Amino acid sequence: NKTMEDFHCIKKNLLDINNNKIIYSYFAIFDGHAGIEVSQYLSKNFHNILSHQIKSIKYIGLDKIILALKNSFLFADKQIMNHPFFNNKIGSTGTIVLIVDFGVNLSSKYIICANVGDSKGYILSKKKLISITKTHNCYNIEEVLRVENSGGMVYNNRVCGTLMLTRSFGDRKMKKHGVITKPDIVCKKISEKDIFIIIASDGVWDTVDENDIIRIGDFNLSSDELSKRIVKLAIDKGSMDNVSCIVIKLNEL
Repeated sequence: NKTMEDFHCIKKNLLDINNNKIIYSYFAIFDGHAGIEVSQYLSKNFHNILSHQIKSIKYIGLDKIILALKNSFLFADKQIMNHPFFNNKIGSTGTIVLIVDFGVNLSSKYIICANVGDSKGYILSKKKLISITKTHNCYNIEEVLRVENSGGMVYNNRVCGTLMLTRSFGDRKMKKHGVITKPDIVCKKISEKDIFIIIASDGVWDTVDENDIIRIGDFNLSSDELSKRIVKLAIDKGSMDNVSCIVIKLNEL
């Protein structure tokens, strides 16, 4: 029986002390491999690391928030790499959605999504489905080239024949072979056409595709109802992996 290595974390108000009137809503999925320790650690600690990074910004701007998010990935990975509790093979993906509401007017909300690994995210808008993540695995030719240029080898669609991911937290013994924790980051102003944000582990995307999301993405559903539909569909279509999904309905925030 496969163990559950997915963890998630939701903080509707990330900062406990906030002098700027800016509201940060935080949503994260961490899909562990070779053990639960890294994904569990991130679900318990990453939001605190990010909160600390944001609080240390002197003059708030989108570029500074993006940098704080990027630095949080690198800082969290450093903590994991230096911790004797984690062995060399344990790792995790990370997909973080940060919704930043500057509170000036209705059009002052932004979504910032940062990810490493293959837990994908989308905005479901009235017009289309918009991808907000990059997939960091050995099926992504750009990532394979990056790994090879770093001195790593890819064979059997895996780094060194063992790890399918090309970016992750942890994976201590793979770092010298080109596996990194630098996230890809997408920042987008939220429009009134954007209804849902969906992030899910690869256990969902192994069987559910973009057309499925468009087909079942009824705009009248609550975030809870849509996430249950997506999880049920993934299982019904035969997903063999852990299945985790977070749906954010923007007008529920």
